[in-house]
Amino acid sequence: MKELSELYKPITTRRPGYSEYAPAPPLRPFVRCFWESAETSPALVIPDSCMDLIFDFAPDGRLIRCGLCTVDDRARSILPGGGKKFGVRFYPWSIGLFSRVSFAGTKNGYFPAEEFFPGLEKELQSGLNPNAEHMEKYLAERLDKDRQNPGLMNAVYAVITSGGTAKIPDIAAYAYVSERTLERCFREHMGISPKLFSSLVRYQMVWRDFSHGAAELDLAEKYGYCDQAHLINDFRKFHSMAPEYALKMSEFYNTPTADPWYT
Repeated sequence: MKELSELYKPITTRRPGYSEYAPAPPLRPFVRCFWESAETSPALVIPDSCMDLIFDFAPDGRLIRCGLCTVDDRARSILPGGGKKFGVRFYPWSIGLFSRVSFAGTKNGYFPAEEFFPGLEKELQSGLNPNAEHMEKYLAERLDKDRQNPGLMNAVYAVITSGGTAKIPDIAAYAYVSERTLERCFREHMGISPKLFSSLVRYQMVWRDFSHGAAELDLAEKYGYCDQAHLINDFRKFHSMAPEYALKMSEFYNTPTADPWYT
């Protein structure tokens, strides 16, 4: 099976003061990116189906907070001010390889990082710096591939390769599990239902295609919407605006909405 990280690279809104960095090759199947931001203007963060370990710094450089932002199903506004942020963005199906804590009931949440990464505060006090170099070493030492759930991985593969259009019974059949087990597995490892994950994947696929010039009507047919209005309403639910306005905002900031992997 091709690495899921090669098939699906979700994006968030690019904006001034925001940068992403690819992790070292051994971590790329599990970590979407490292990122830094220092917001200079209000920004919109769109749902990317990922989870982020976020380190917040005061203007004088002191680390003031460390938290985990779980999977969101709606866009959020960020206001400028304060110091910089550094983040580690995990694919939702892989964060469980670094944390043994259940993610059930965490959707749209922000939690102290210590709840999911026990001992992290002690590591920070002992000299762990929140930067790409130190976090790569920290994560490599915590990575436990034996915790990978075959049923979950097969189900995620079915969702991604269908562009988020696969039906739940078909996903469960592909993963060789019951629908009830599929639901429990997604909530335990990702904090969301397989239906919501499918919707987020489809939304991300639509946004990528649209930002590369595809027409709404064609996308509605490609991704199984009833009609163009259905697509627009579904997109607005996640992005907080219709596709045409989202594209105008992206063009206004002159920030690309997709990475070179897109074909």
